[in-house]
Amino acid sequence: MKTIQKYILFSLIGLSAVACKDDQEELGGGEKVEVTFTTEVQTRALTNVTTDIEKDGETMNVFVLESSSITSGQEVPTYQATRQSGSWKSNPALELTSGQKKYLRAFYPYSANIGTPDAIAIEINSQTDYLYTGTTVQATYEKPSVKLTLKHALPILAFNIKKENYDGEGKLEQITIEGKNFYTQGTLNIASGEIKGSTQEKFSITCNNTLSAEGWKEDMPDMFCIPFTSSGSDVNVTFKIDGKDYTCPLPKYGIAQGVKYIFRAAMTAKGITIFDAPELVSLNSDNDDMSQFSYGMLRITHNSLTFTPPTFSGVNITGNIDWGDGKTEIYSTAAQHEYEKDGEKTVTLEMWGAEEVTLPKLTGVTEIDLTEF
Repeated sequence: MKTIQKYILFSLIGLSAVACKDDQEELGGGEKVEVTFTTEVQTRALTNVTTDIEKDGETMNVFVLESSSITSGQEVPTYQATRQSGSWKSNPALELTSGQKKYLRAFYPYSANIGTPDAIAIEINSQTDYLYTGTTVQATYEKPSVKLTLKHALPILAFNIKKENYDGEGKLEQITIEGKNFYTQGTLNIASGEIKGSTQEKFSITCNNTLSAEGWKEDMPDMFCIPFTSSGSDVNVTFKIDGKDYTCPLPKYGIAQGVKYIFRAAMTAKGITIFDAPELVSLNSDNDDMSQFSYGMLRITHNSLTFTPPTFSGVNITGNIDWGDGKTEIYSTAAQHEYEKDGEKTVTLEMWGAEEVTLPKLTGVTEIDLTEF
């Protein structure tokens, strides 16, 4: 059951990411020790990256920090780590002296122009399956061998189309997506996992599938995408079938990182229809309980010129904000809005995956409607 609190205080002391004793090698003595690490991909996705990353010669970025936190825009020393004989070593070598410790975060695959760890450039044209660590792992002089657990940054959109009352061959040749809030480029924060879209344009994949009355059991056409929300009318999907384009809106839904969304559709003599409720598969979890991606809406009426929305906790949170003055944007923890005119406005937040809401700032708020949250 969802809960609402005015203030939420998390005590995180002592919960820093610590590698298991079995995963670390006890070392001591000598002037310096070299930090090495192994990797594990937290995944349920059958993608090439899960096998590629385990090949010798693969490279990735490792950020070396003095603490577990990331300061916005902070330039952090980044090392190119290479996999050799089952473990990873950085170049230049990361060495520690007695009493010294470092905090590590990682991003795969390696990028020479990585930027800062809170704003790593990503894109979907190459259909790269980006991995990141999220939490930091501590390496010390006494325990320089650690394990980095990586997870998928992007969501996957997949389509399962069946043929009903359609006499054509049903050859699916291409899928194109475009619309408001659909981005092909963005930035990834490898601490929070938050992704911000930056370039809005259409995207297409080439397909070679033949429709059947039963749909597909495997090898469904799919694509990595930047997280976004669809209102049910502002994002369109075009299917090229038997040489002809059929366009229909993507149903109202929030597409969050690390989740595969399988939308079912039907092709008839009248055209193609996408059904509302997709099948959800978590790419980063073994949990089959998809209730964590439930939908909720809340409305906040206020009379302020500056408004900061509430914060949410949950899993794979995504959503859309209607500021009440004709402007909208995708929800983010940094969202804030400046109004041009005085008066009462109603902010509407549609959220997916949010299980708890925190309302710390109530200045100027006249009403909070949680009946649909």
